[in-house]
Parts: sequence; structure tokens; C-alpha cells
Amino acid sequence: MGRDVPAIIISHQDRRAYREKVRRCLDVLARMLRESRFDTSDNHVGLEMEFYLADDEGRAAPNNADVLSAIADEAWANELAQFNIELSVAPTVLTGEVFTALEGTIDAILAKAGERAATAGSRLVMVLSVIKEKGRQINYGTGKDVSDETIADAKPPLKIRWFSDSYIEVPVRR
Repeated sequence: MGRDVPAIIISHQDRRAYREKVRRCLDVLARMLRESRFDTSDNHVGLEMEFYLADDEGRAAPNNADVLSAIADEAWANELAQFNIELSVAPTVLTGEVFTALEGTIDAILAKAGERAATAGSRLVMVLSVIKEKGRQINYGTGKDVSDETIADAKPPLKIRWFSDSYIEVPVRR
């Protein structure tokens, strides 16, 4: 990463413009907080999934612009590296069979994206990780608001064993 990034000079004017943009964004956030512009009526669930792009031999394929062009769906976006893309599924109300519906939505999106990525010479490789950084919220599984949980509330943790031959199948129709 960074090998093909040209050196640039950032001027005082560039830095000033950036600070002004950050200030404007923070002002908008402050206004939204003051005006209670966030919906608190229903719980929602959404998701982001990150993918590496790989060629037929499993090497990183730095062609996210081509793949995103082939996918042609606003739910997909590029990531920092040219061999990464991200899927963002819009939040939906957390009721009833929401996870079954979400699974169907994701299956359809991934099938289409997998087909189209192949036309650009890449395969989608899912990125799985668990964030365990200091200061991050952890869901201890009590059903309470995550902000109100403590380690004292914790239930037995979910354990996922991932072996070298484990995989997630993303259906691709050719």
C-alpha cells in the first residue's frame, strides 16, 4: 500500500481549508445533536462488509475502480487500498424476521456483485475481524442497550472456530 501514491505538498492554505471543512462538519453534527435530529423511536440494524479483491491465483487485485464500475450499485464503495471494497446495507427496523430478510438481501447483492466482479477479473474475498480495541463497546448479550452493559452482565461468549479449510460460500452464477 502506498507504493503508487505520488508525493504531494500540502500548503498552509490546504491545511486551513481542511480545518475549515472539519469545523463545518462538526458544526452540522452539533446542530443535529441540539435539534435531536436522530431517530430514537425504533431499534435498527444495518451492516457493513469489507472485501478484498483477488485474482484467479488468490493474489491481491488492485482494481477496485473497475470492480465498482462493473457492480454499479451505490451500496458498494471503495476502501483505502485499491484491492478493497465495502458493502453498506441500509439500516432496517429490528423486528420480526429482519435477519432472515437481511440474509436474503445480502445473498442477492453478493451473487450479483460476485458475477460482476468476475467480469472485471476479480473475486470477492470477505474480511472477517473482531474489534477488541480499548474504548469500543462490546455486546455482552444481555439484551439491554449495549451502553448500559458491563462485564458483570456478560453471558458465555460466542466462540467461532475458523480453520484453514473454513470458508463462506458466495454463490456466483455464470
